[in-house]
Amino acid sequence: MTVDHTAELRWFFDGRLPDDVSSWFRGDDSAGLTETRRDSYRLDGQVDIGVKRRYGTILELKLRQGPPQPFLHRGLDGQLEVWRRWSPADEMIYLTEDTTWVDIDKTVVKRRFTVDGEETPLTEANRAMTGEGCDAEVAMIRVRDRSTWTFALAAFSTTDRYRSLLVTAWDSLVRDRSL
Repeated sequence: MTVDHTAELRWFFDGRLPDDVSSWFRGDDSAGLTETRRDSYRLDGQVDIGVKRRYGTILELKLRQGPPQPFLHRGLDGQLEVWRRWSPADEMIYLTEDTTWVDIDKTVVKRRFTVDGEETPLTEANRAMTGEGCDAEVAMIRVRDRSTWTFALAAFSTTDRYRSLLVTAWDSLVRDRSL
């Protein structure tokens, strides 16, 4: 079982991912990873607890560690959420036959930034959130017949340097690119 500690900023938007946002995020020199998958999320109305089956099979538990905190930095205005995720979490969760799930189809483009703001190649082999860094992602989401998209930053660290990791990744992402 792995346990990830992250601090996240995430925004959701209705409709399809605009081409200009996709082009901006992917960039010419991105070392990102693109993944298409179907996840199943438990529907229970909870905002501090998330249960999903990644790829429809790997059960994960995600717990928010406190209330969201305002976050503001040059072009970023959101709510910072600190999370802890266990994967797989089969032994931690009791599910019944009447658990309600919703399938969500995703195409996720993820990029990784070091503590110094350098982009590092992201592959299946090194996708684990070890050490310190920050992932940036754009995800195209389809739920039933509805299209949405999301942009997120997720800092990971063994210390409390989340804010500086988010700022450094954001500054690197927008440097030399216009929003």
